[in-house]
Amino acid sequence: MNYKEAKEEIKNRISIVEVVKEYVPLRRSGSNYIGLCPFHADKNPSMSVSDEKKIFKCFACREGGDVFHFLEKILNITYYEAVLKLAKQLNIQIDSDYKSSENYKKIEEKKNQLYELHKDVANTYYKFLYSDIGKNAYAYLTKKRKLTDETIKKFGLGYAPRDGSLLYNILKEKSYSDELLIESTLYKLNEQNKMVNYFFDRVIFPVIDINRHIIGFQSRVLDPNQKEFKYLNSKSTMIFKKDSILFGYNFAFNSELNYYILCEGNMDVITLNQAGYDNAMAAQGTAFNDNQIFLLKRKPKKIFLCQDMDEAGILAKNHIADMLNKNNFETYMIDLSPVKDVDEFINTDNLGVKELEKRFENPIPSILYYVSTAKMNLNLDDPYDYEKYLKLVVEKLASIENAILRESYIKKAAKQENIDANKLNSLVNEFLKGNSVNHKTISSTKFVDAATENIENEKITLNSKGLKVEMQFIYLCFMNPNFRDKISSAIEVDEIKDDICKILYAKYLSKVKLDEIYEQVEQEGKYISERTKDILNNDYGYDDTSNTDKTINLLNDTIRKIKVNNLESMQSDNIDDIYERNVKIKKIFSTSFIS
Repeated sequence: MNYKEAKEEIKNRISIVEVVKEYVPLRRSGSNYIGLCPFHADKNPSMSVSDEKKIFKCFACREGGDVFHFLEKILNITYYEAVLKLAKQLNIQIDSDYKSSENYKKIEEKKNQLYELHKDVANTYYKFLYSDIGKNAYAYLTKKRKLTDETIKKFGLGYAPRDGSLLYNILKEKSYSDELLIESTLYKLNEQNKMVNYFFDRVIFPVIDINRHIIGFQSRVLDPNQKEFKYLNSKSTMIFKKDSILFGYNFAFNSELNYYILCEGNMDVITLNQAGYDNAMAAQGTAFNDNQIFLLKRKPKKIFLCQDMDEAGILAKNHIADMLNKNNFETYMIDLSPVKDVDEFINTDNLGVKELEKRFENPIPSILYYVSTAKMNLNLDDPYDYEKYLKLVVEKLASIENAILRESYIKKAAKQENIDANKLNSLVNEFLKGNSVNHKTISSTKFVDAATENIENEKITLNSKGLKVEMQFIYLCFMNPNFRDKISSAIEVDEIKDDICKILYAKYLSKVKLDEIYEQVEQEGKYISERTKDILNNDYGYDDTSNTDKTINLLNDTIRKIKVNNLESMQSDNIDDIYERNVKIKKIFSTSFIS
């Protein structure tokens, strides 16, 4: 079957809803399904998935497309790889001449060559580890780090000998070109134009992606006195970007445990896996970033932070927790005292796996951990230092947007730190009232606020046809923020008659984002909440945001219908009024409000 036919066959035979459900929890909403969008910091269901139309789309970030595009984004693979993945699942054979683009073929061919090269290199490093030249590395892993052969095999650990020609000769026997070896960053040319290896006399940690491809390597020196970096990663290639991966993610993604563990180093991840925790991950020597958060969002879970217990590790934990909390994760800290890291904790006789299990069963909420560590490097007997400490605590507690949750944490923090709960609550409330940034946050949690204070909150009854048009108009507005200026000059807020549609249109003109609106309605009653979600999550048959002409036509059509409906609702038996109304209606139908 050719490529084009295969795509259509897959779309006809597979349910996009079932595919998306593997990565994102969905619930039915009318004829579609909705869920949290994994492609932005979504706090309320903004993504709709339709089996009938065979597409997904997000109302907030505007990401959307077919099932192949979803897999392309969620798994960080090419569109063609997504087609192949589903073809294999359905046992559909695709002809080899799947693409006519020579450039596309070259890119795919080069990626496959690098995957194959890294696989051969990893196997060779693994064999070196179990040979005479790797005995010191093997002793380091088994005796000092207490790893079993089973764990070494699971992670494919290996040894890069000091003599780089050993690996080079093996690779040349397999017909790998020098150009490919250089492109992989495993080798480089020195000033004498000789091939020089990148890793030497190091323990090797293969980095494996979710598709089980070895995409790069991390290494650690054996000799602590060696004047080299303790840890060294592969350099960036077309298949390896260290700031976009997490070591151990290939195992954690498929873990049955209902939380992730974020550690500081590779050995922590490996030791945890050996102890039965295959949900552990670590960054590749980079600061935690949005790319890595995106990986975690593919299967939303709560996160346990297990960074080191030194000052740098504590600061890192608090910073990462802030980032994750903003992205709608539940974050907890694991107390590893009296030792420094997970690896040492597990391998300490009076601690070990059983004690770690107890601490996992009673994790510390990140907010309370911050409160307890905010006093670090401060002398609380000093009034000035105590004032600094209170300020840090108050600011952190005030950052909790949900009022009920904030009140709960204030009580817990007060008890934990032996502070009067009423006084702490007063300090937080004073901070919220006096701080302009936080005050803005509070007001934004109200659905009817300053942006809509001139709107009477009446449940104006429209006929079903008029209501549907206004709902569709609001939906089109939020799907097309780039048309805001043109729309605002075409139709006034007062021309919208439905109570919720009117408020939403005012929000749209005030540039309030969908995520904020969803947060606001959660604080309101059932009527406002359900009506808002019904308007924004409905299926209006609009599924092509890239078609500008179609979008303009739809906007003009809905604006015309709203204006005509308003005119027709004006009751009058006066002939002149009727004539004037008909003239206006005729003019509306001949006007293009958006161009």
